[in-house]
Amino acid sequence: MLARLRLLDQDGFVDRIGRYAEAAELIAEVDIDFLSSRADATDAVESAVLGTVLGDVAIAALRRIAQQEMFNRSSRKDC
Repeated sequence: MLARLRLLDQDGFVDRIGRYAEAAELIAEVDIDFLSSRADATDAVESAVLGTVLGDVAIAALRRIAQQEMFNRSSRKDC
């Protein structure tokens, strides 16, 4: 995937992949903390499956909201 991004002239994204990995690690910590709080293995497995499917959608939505907020902050500084 990284090689394909470079072929598509997306070096800036590739150069920042470590920052994306750090953010993903924080999300993984929250996931594991949540799963370990489940009462039993069945609850944990169900939560893992639902958390992966629906959680990925939620994380993507949160990313878009954060991007909009960062854009708004940056636009206010430019005025």
